Amino acid sequence: MKLVTQSATNISVWEEQMKRKNLFSVIVLTSVLLVSALIAGCATQAPAPAPAPAPAPTPAPAPSPEVIVLKTVGWTSMARLERHGLPWFRDRIYAQSNGRLVLDYIGGPEAIKGSAEQFEALRQGIIDLNFNYASSHEALVPEYHLTELWEPKLEGPTPDQYEFLNEAYKRVGVRWLGQIKYYGPWYIFTNKEVQTKDDLKDMRIAVSGAIHPFVVMGVGATPVKVESEEFFTAVQGGLADGVTLQVEEWKTGFPDVINYVVLPAYKSMSNTSLYMNLETWDSLSPDLQDLISKIMVSIYNDGILRDFGAANIDLQVWLDAGVEPVRPFIGTDAEWYTGIYANQILENTREKVSPEVYNTIIDLGKQ
Repeated sequence: MKLVTQSATNISVWEEQMKRKNLFSVIVLTSVLLVSALIAGCATQAPAPAPAPAPAPTPAPAPSPEVIVLKTVGWTSMARLERHGLPWFRDRIYAQSNGRLVLDYIGGPEAIKGSAEQFEALRQGIIDLNFNYASSHEALVPEYHLTELWEPKLEGPTPDQYEFLNEAYKRVGVRWLGQIKYYGPWYIFTNKEVQTKDDLKDMRIAVSGAIHPFVVMGVGATPVKVESEEFFTAVQGGLADGVTLQVEEWKTGFPDVINYVVLPAYKSMSNTSLYMNLETWDSLSPDLQDLISKIMVSIYNDGILRDFGAANIDLQVWLDAGVEPVRPFIGTDAEWYTGIYANQILENTREKVSPEVYNTIIDLGKQ
């Protein structure tokens, strides 16, 4: 019995030892697995690198400057305006505004027939610019006669002259930009012989404008009022025996139908100007308004220097073509003849404005 008990005891001890070994193995294995898991976890949870900063957004392109197209009509075709300042104005506003201002010359009488109709189209905003004789709107703005009274100056009209004229033109919805033709002598040309002043009596002379007819009547001839673009056909077709013209008009073929030119010129200064619709002017930015004003002064300066020299050359072209110069007015008669136009300007102005405005025009004309 004792032996059996001992064996049983030994077995129990062995079994207990085996349990302890197995438990220890499990603990060791579990520890190893936990350490491995921790190591693996640390490896996978390493912080990710910071993302690269996003590129700065591309700035939006600056808007292109607005191009302003100025619809323009004049009293004649652009081809005849090379000796006027309009081509200069067209080229300079485009270049100096960096293309922001574009003059679109629609045409002359073929676009809108009649100088008065052109000025009315300007007032109504149908066109933006009009190059025209001031006489086209004498009834509306008689103050324009100031432009025929002042002496030409290289620096252009004075600030007081500008202000006075634009206050007058504001009444009719127009901005006076300035003269665009300056020194341009006017003569009476005829196809009938003229030796004395009496030879002009009863001649029919083609004429336009508000004052020129008074010159024709003053010498005893009969004015035939037609638009300037119809002068040539009036003489060629026998409707008129002569015509009042600026000396530069030789280039339109007149020497072919004219035989005599009456000297001296009865008028020297031009009243053709450039006008802008007032709403168009007010819509321009101040920098563009200032640019246009400066360009007009530069054109005035260059135009005077050009015109004085060119007038003598133009007259010589007529003479070289066989047109005979005649002087039917001598001495005091010449003084009277060359004063007809200027005196009629004063008379027309006196009749159409108040005494106060008339005196202002006289005073400003002396500046």
